Amino acid sequence: LDRTFASQCLRIFIPHLLGGRGGRVSPRARTDNRKQSKEKAQGAKERQDMNVAGEGTPASAFPHLGPRDKELDIFATTEQELSEAVSDIHGLTARFMDLGLDVKELEDTSLVALDEELQKIPASKKRVFVEATAKSPYLVGDKHKLDFLRRDDFDAKTAAERIVNYWNKRFELFGSDKCFLPLNIRLLQDDFLALLSGAANILPCRDSTGRAIIYLEPILLCPDQYSKDSFLRSYWYMCHAVIEDPS
Repeated sequence: LDRTFASQCLRIFIPHLLGGRGGRVSPRARTDNRKQSKEKAQGAKERQDMNVAGEGTPASAFPHLGPRDKELDIFATTEQELSEAVSDIHGLTARFMDLGLDVKELEDTSLVALDEELQKIPASKKRVFVEATAKSPYLVGDKHKLDFLRRDDFDAKTAAERIVNYWNKRFELFGSDKCFLPLNIRLLQDDFLALLSGAANILPCRDSTGRAIIYLEPILLCPDQYSKDSFLRSYWYMCHAVIEDPS
């Protein structure tokens, strides 16, 4: 529909990072009882197959990875790609894991190093992060910091810069009234049109290495119904839902 709109959204969002269930399909009323029962049964099946975020969009409309697809994907994966997958999932490169480092010890020393690097960043650049620490310390605790450390293979300096950029972008998107609140579905009550548009979906399957998949369908973007920032807020929420999923 508007690929420029889609590319602008992703160009703004992706460098700074880092759901509701689909709606139901109601069968049309029929005077013929047999036809009506058949259509109700079909409607129930479609509701059961509904994907995570795309209202009215059955899962069959999206790519599906079967067992054979996953097997072929594994065989086609290079050693470097597998190393990157391990890093994505565990926050450790294959090189670190081969060294046999104690993960808990690595996390503890990295958190100390991260706090030191955060102290070095000029106050003018980390204003929002400092405000988040004061207003909502539970949002910027060790778990939050470890997410960034794992993302950058425990490079404290890079993780510190990323966490500051994250909070600056979060403030820009959500504003002062929502930025420091927990990121849940209630925070998106003004962005439901974008969230349920189907332009971005968390697929029910995972890739061959266990990573979650967010499927984007730019043709479903509707810039005349919601703003670019509204879509970015909904996409931001989806990324958080994936990151916080313990599975």
